Amino acid sequence: MTKHAQRLTRLAHFQLLISGLITVGIIIFVAWPAYAGIVDGQNRLNELAGTIEQTDIELNVERDTYRDLKESYALQAENNQGAIGKILPTDVMQTEIVRIIEAYANSIKDARNPVLLKTINFGKVIAKKDVDYVTLPFKLTINTSKENLHKILRQFERSGSFIKPDENITLRLLDTRDINIQISNLTDLRRFAGEEQGSIDVDISMYAYALPEIKTVK
Repeated sequence: MTKHAQRLTRLAHFQLLISGLITVGIIIFVAWPAYAGIVDGQNRLNELAGTIEQTDIELNVERDTYRDLKESYALQAENNQGAIGKILPTDVMQTEIVRIIEAYANSIKDARNPVLLKTINFGKVIAKKDVDYVTLPFKLTINTSKENLHKILRQFERSGSFIKPDENITLRLLDTRDINIQISNLTDLRRFAGEEQGSIDVDISMYAYALPEIKTVK
């Protein structure tokens, strides 16, 4: 091979090397940023997919919490509505009042501290125009010890409560208006003072309350 041919061959190789370098440069400066952008975009898509998945989990937790709160609220509202119906029924229900007082009296009496509901007399229902309830006055006479009298009065004070501190408390709203302790001799006085064992008669004037019956307009 002549020197001229050798120079032509080396020139061709050099041109081929230059072309290769240019191609590599194009790949590095043009194709690589695009590839890096694709990879970065894929990474961001993966991150967004993870975020969406985590958000779905959090939403499901919040939905469950909302359902639980909704059920709890509905149950509480139902219980409150039922309690209101017991506190202020739509009927004066004298028999229920007697049953409530008798049940509590029986629950606290014992040999040392007796309780006996002797009489209970109901008056006429009072309906006033300026209030949304009716009033039932009544008077009860009980024979009881001083200790149990205090329990009975505390029981009446707690009536109308939404929360029952014990199983014996009544929800029916009752109001004590007047108390008359029948002391006719020294023995009664000593019993009331707690100096002697026994019981005395006590008259208690009270009010019970009820909502007026709702009449349907036809």
